Amino acid sequence: MAGKSIYIKGRVQGVGFRPFVYRLAMQYQLTGWVKNGSDGVHIQVAGPEDALNRFVTHLRIKPPPLAIITGYSVHDIEYSSYNTFQILESSDSGPGEVLLTPDLALCPECCHELHDPLSRRYHYPFITCTQCGPRYSIIQSLPYDRPVTTMHPFVMCPACQSEYDDPLNSRHHAQTNSCPECAILLSWCDAQGNILHQNQDTAVTSAAEALLSGFIVAVKGIGGYLLMADATQERVIEQLRERKHRPSKPFAVLYGDKKQLEQDVQLSELAWGKLVSPESPIVLLPFRNEEPESGLQRNLVSPGLDQLGVMWAYSPLLNLISREVGKPLIATSGNKSGSPIFYKDEKAISGLEGIADFFLLNNRAIVIPQDDSVMRYSPVYRQPILLRRSRGLAPSLILPVHQPVQDGVLAMGAALKSTFAFTHRGNLYVSQYLGDTDHYEVQQAYEHTLEHLLGTTGQQPEIILIDRHPQYASSLFGQRLAENLTLPLIQVQHHEAHFLAVLEEHSLCDQSVPVLGFIWDGTGYGYDNQTWGGECFLYQQGEIHRLSHLQYVSHLAGDQMARDSRLPALAFSGGNPSITQFLEGKFSKSNWTIYQKLLQNEAKLLTSSMGRLFDAAACLLELGMLQSFEGEMAMRLEALAWEGVRRAGWDIQPYGVVRWDGAELMMALFHDKSSASERAARFHRTLVGWMYDEADLHPGITNLAVSGGVWQNGLLVDMALHFKPEHYNLYFHHQLSPNDEGVSFGQLAYYHKIARSEKVRHQWAKEFRS
Repeated sequence: MAGKSIYIKGRVQGVGFRPFVYRLAMQYQLTGWVKNGSDGVHIQVAGPEDALNRFVTHLRIKPPPLAIITGYSVHDIEYSSYNTFQILESSDSGPGEVLLTPDLALCPECCHELHDPLSRRYHYPFITCTQCGPRYSIIQSLPYDRPVTTMHPFVMCPACQSEYDDPLNSRHHAQTNSCPECAILLSWCDAQGNILHQNQDTAVTSAAEALLSGFIVAVKGIGGYLLMADATQERVIEQLRERKHRPSKPFAVLYGDKKQLEQDVQLSELAWGKLVSPESPIVLLPFRNEEPESGLQRNLVSPGLDQLGVMWAYSPLLNLISREVGKPLIATSGNKSGSPIFYKDEKAISGLEGIADFFLLNNRAIVIPQDDSVMRYSPVYRQPILLRRSRGLAPSLILPVHQPVQDGVLAMGAALKSTFAFTHRGNLYVSQYLGDTDHYEVQQAYEHTLEHLLGTTGQQPEIILIDRHPQYASSLFGQRLAENLTLPLIQVQHHEAHFLAVLEEHSLCDQSVPVLGFIWDGTGYGYDNQTWGGECFLYQQGEIHRLSHLQYVSHLAGDQMARDSRLPALAFSGGNPSITQFLEGKFSKSNWTIYQKLLQNEAKLLTSSMGRLFDAAACLLELGMLQSFEGEMAMRLEALAWEGVRRAGWDIQPYGVVRWDGAELMMALFHDKSSASERAARFHRTLVGWMYDEADLHPGITNLAVSGGVWQNGLLVDMALHFKPEHYNLYFHHQLSPNDEGVSFGQLAYYHKIARSEKVRHQWAKEFRS
C-alpha cells in the first residue's frame, strides 16, 4: 500500500473537477480526499501502488472535458489509512493561482431537462450543472465555491442540497445549483422598473407576448443586459435604431431553432459546432436568400452587408424566450452608444429609459459584466477570425506551448477595443473586450475589471507596459498607476505589439528563423511621431525592424479622418484632377477650402494607415461617406468585393501599380471601367499581391504573420490563403482577435521577448522602397 500527494493547476475549478476525482477514486478503489485551494486542486490518495499509478495517469491524460491542466506535481507520501474518499471543504492556500473559468453555455443535458415536463426543473430559466452556467461573471474571490459567488444568498432547498451532496449526481458540488423551490427570481417590470409580477412561468410568457406585440424588452442575461426585439417587424427595428442612435450598425439575431436558422443563413457544420459549443460565441454567417424565409428583416438588421451575426440561445432563459416567441429576435448589448453593457439593475433601468419598453429582471447579481464573444470564418478556406473575445473565452489565455512569464507584468493595451493583460504564477490573463476608453464609463469598467482580477489573484503589478501614444486613456491610467506604486513603466509601439501578439501565439518568438509581419490597421503612434497602419516588419532573434510601409499621405483632421471616408479619399487622391473633381462636389465650399489648405501645409501630420486606404476605396466606389460605426466602410467594401469574386471567380487580376503606393492604387481603382464589385475585388487582390511581392524581396524568409484590424476581413484572409506561394507559411491569430484587443497580450510578449533581452533596436525606412 502507498500514498500520493497530487497538486493540479490550470482551469480546474467550476468544471466538475472534484466530483470527477471522487468518481475516479471510487473506480480504482482508493481512499483519501480532494479539495479546492485558491492555487488549484489538492489531492491525497492511498491504495495499492498499481491502482495509484493508473489513477494518476487517468487524471492527467483524461481530465473532465472542460478542464485544462497547465501544471501538476505528484509526490509519494507515507501511506495513511482513510476510511473512504471525501471531498473536503476548500481552503484558502494563498494567492489565487487558478485559471478563472469563463461562463459556460447551456449543456445538452440541462437543455433536455429544461424541456422535460417530468423534470422538477421544467422551464426553470436558471438551470445549471457542473458543466454549464455562469462562472467568471459571478465569482468574487477564490477558491471557487458558492459562498464567494453571487449565488451565496440563495440557500439550496433539501432536494438541491441532496443533489449537491450525492457523488453520483451530475450536480455534485455544482456551485450554481438551484431549482424552482430555491429559485433565482424573475421579475417582469414596466419601463420604469416597477414590478408587474414575479411568477417564473408568466414572466417568460409576458416577455414573449411583448416581443410579438412589437415592444423592446431589456433582458438581464449572464453577463449583462440585452435589448431584444422581434427581428421580423420593421417598425420595432426602426424604433430600436432610433432610440439607441444606431443608424446602420448590424444587430445580432438570436435563434433557438436550427431548422429556422438554416432557412436564413448558410450554416456549415464548423459554424454549428461553434454556436453550440461551451463558449457559444456570436458567429457571422452568410445569408442564404435575399429575403429570408423566417421573415427576418435582412436589410434593416444588417444593412448593406451579406452576413448575419447569429447568436444561439446559449442560456436557459434565452432558450425559453426564443422557443416561446418562435421567431428570430434581435439581441443586442443593453447599453448606450459607446458605453459599456449595463449589468446593475438600477443603472440599467435608468440608463435604458426611453429605449426599453419592458424589463425582465432577475435577482442574481453580476460581478463582472461581459459582452458576447463574436467570431467568423473566412467563407472559402474557413479560417477562424475572432472579432471580440469576451463571454465564454475570457479572461484566462492558455497557449498550446507554455511560455515562462515573469509574474506581475501588467499590460494596459490600446484605446479602442481595449483590454488589459496580466501575468501571475505562470498564468496569462487577457481581459474581456472592454470598449473604447475615450468614454468615461468604459474607463470605469476597465478599472473595475482590473481591480477584480488583481484582488482575485492576490498579485499586485510589478511592471507596467503602455502604448506609446501619449494620449491613450489606457496609457495615462498606466502612467498614474506606475507613479502611485513607484513601478517601472515601459512603452511599446502599437504595431510591434500587434506583431509580437501573433508571433507569441504560435511560439515563433523563440525560434531562430526570421519572420515577416504585415500589420495593417487604422492607427498607431509611430517612432517618427506619425500615424502608422500599413506596416511590414522583420522579427529575428529578439529584434524588430520596420522594413517598409504604405506610402505616407496627409493625416487630415485627426480622428475625424476615421469617421468621414471623404477625407482619406482626398488624402490618397494624389492630386489627381478627376478624383479631385469627383470629391469636391461632396464637400461644402468652406470645408473644401479648409481641407485643401491642410493638404498644402508642410507641417502636416502623415499617415500610412491601411484602414484609411480601405475607407478611401469605399468612398470612391460610392459606398458611403460618414461612418456610423468603426469599420463600416471596410465591411461594405468587403461585401461588394465578394460580389465581384462570385462573378469573376478567383481569376481576379491585381492593379499594376507601384507597391505600397496607395495614391496610385486609388487612381487605378477610380479610372477602372469595370463594375464596382470587380473593382472592389481587384483592390483586395492588389493588397495581397503587394504582401507577397514584398516577401519575395527577402529570399530565405518563409514565415509570414499578419495582424491588425484590417485582417478581420474574410475576403482578404481567403485571398491571402488562395494566392499564397507554396514555400510560404502564413500565420494568423487563433485565440486572440487581430484587432486592438490583442495589443495588451502583444505588449506582454514584447516585454518578455525583447525588452528584457536588452536587444531593443528600432529601425525603419524613412523613404519608400520600390
